[in-house]
Amino acid sequence: MLNKVLNYFKTKSIGFYLTIVCIAFLAVELISYLGVPKDLYNLSAVIAMAICLAASIVLLFFDVTVELSPIATLIGAFLSLLYISKAEGAIDYLSTQFFEGISLQVIFKLPVSVILTVASLLVVVILSSVTMYMKKIKEKGE
Repeated sequence: MLNKVLNYFKTKSIGFYLTIVCIAFLAVELISYLGVPKDLYNLSAVIAMAICLAASIVLLFFDVTVELSPIATLIGAFLSLLYISKAEGAIDYLSTQFFEGISLQVIFKLPVSVILTVASLLVVVILSSVTMYMKKIKEKGE
């Protein structure tokens, strides 16, 4: 049994492992988003992240669909960004936070959940955009 698992992971390339990192950051985004202020909270964002997270995990472990897994994480991050920006009080919340301008002092005064959500969102978008073009499975000769 252990040999089957080891052989399975020996056939995977770096793109597979980076996709796992994307999935982990999407999970961090989902968990941290649950703690954002109610002005930024939108249930549709949670649903979109959860569905895309489940889909990317399922797609990851089948050789036929492994190439689609980073696309599911990218879609999840993008939809969550759209739903977060569509939240009822998002514009009011952000405009009051950044009324005097954007600075590091103002950014670090934001709640940790907001900073973690935005940071993980950026990591997921950038990393999954790169991972889409990487090989996920090693070829027979490698």
